[in-house]
Amino acid sequence: MEPEAAESADGNAGAGAADAPAWQGVTWQIIEAGGAAVPEGSPASIEFNIEGQVTGNSGCNRFTGGYVAEGDGLTFQPIAGTRMMCPPEAMAVETAVFAVLQGQARVSVDADGRLVVEGAGGTLVAVPAN
Repeated sequence: MEPEAAESADGNAGAGAADAPAWQGVTWQIIEAGGAAVPEGSPASIEFNIEGQVTGNSGCNRFTGGYVAEGDGLTFQPIAGTRMMCPPEAMAVETAVFAVLQGQARVSVDADGRLVVEGAGGTLVAVPAN
């Protein structure tokens, strides 16, 4: 299932599936975090469900947390994750991912069908996972 491109993500977390924005309910493979490309083969991924929960893999550890969506804005609630040590490259991806998943952010699906999450801690770019 490939999401449709959208200029903004209208709708709130908890809305019905028919009203869900294109970025919800899709597993996204993170390809860029904090301005740096994510190494090929990285397990980094993110998914926003319609109930207001975000889950994924930071490139090293699994994570879960809540979010509240309003228009094209998100407010992340505290994120919890496993705490394994990984190689330095994976830890760098994890640091960049977690920096974005704090506080407020803007979310959209660009004209190329990529998820873009822009927060105070940087930007994530992701494509639909296969």
